[in-house]
Amino acid sequence: MIISHKHKFIFLKPTKVAGTSIEIALGKNCGPDDILTPISEYRKSKDSDYYVHDARNFKEKGFYNHILPDEIKQKIGSQIWDSYYKITIIRNPWDQCISRFRWEQNVNKLLYQNAISDYKKNFLNFRLLKNVILKRKKLKVFNFTYFINNFEKWWANTNYYFDENDNKLCDYYIRYENLEEDFKEVCKTLKIPYTKLPKTKNQYRDPNDTYKALFDLKSKQKIESIFKKEIKYFNYEFY
Repeated sequence: MIISHKHKFIFLKPTKVAGTSIEIALGKNCGPDDILTPISEYRKSKDSDYYVHDARNFKEKGFYNHILPDEIKQKIGSQIWDSYYKITIIRNPWDQCISRFRWEQNVNKLLYQNAISDYKKNFLNFRLLKNVILKRKKLKVFNFTYFINNFEKWWANTNYYFDENDNKLCDYYIRYENLEEDFKEVCKTLKIPYTKLPKTKNQYRDPNDTYKALFDLKSKQKIESIFKKEIKYFNYEFY
């Protein structure tokens, strides 16, 4: 999340929409008094491009990564909220779900590997052994069906796009499907130099991993129901 007093914009950061790439690029143009929340550091295993992000001024009022718009508005007040240019990112909901699925799948693998590593350091600790067994069970059952059946509704990002009265929250919605070109438009509007977006957190999913291969009619309709506001307003289709 970014609040730039220098350029008078607010970047709202939903999940699984390439928000980190936009955040890094916008952050390069921010001033010393702007608010930039922390992001995970560069790792070769998850990021194609190297990056540095200088988080600052976020602790004083408790700003954090993926903070919701309502919380931001409460912390900065209506005057700044209403007058600053607000930007966010949207994405095809079914494609976003596959991104989330691959991310959670990788997280479960890492948790299992870490549990084994901890247990190897202390074979006599029954609690650590129990943790290994639990993590292994979770990893075994974590397939796409399990993921859909346990899908968290807050993953839909709806609260980043609309208020309680279903009015849109932002001035510009970058489309993930047109990420680079839409970002250029943002740079023009803000009158900041355009730089090519870094590729981050892109090592968890095969580029050929299309969402149509995993969804059946039931899972397709469930996501359609959860994301109904985004699908209707932004004209997304399952294709």
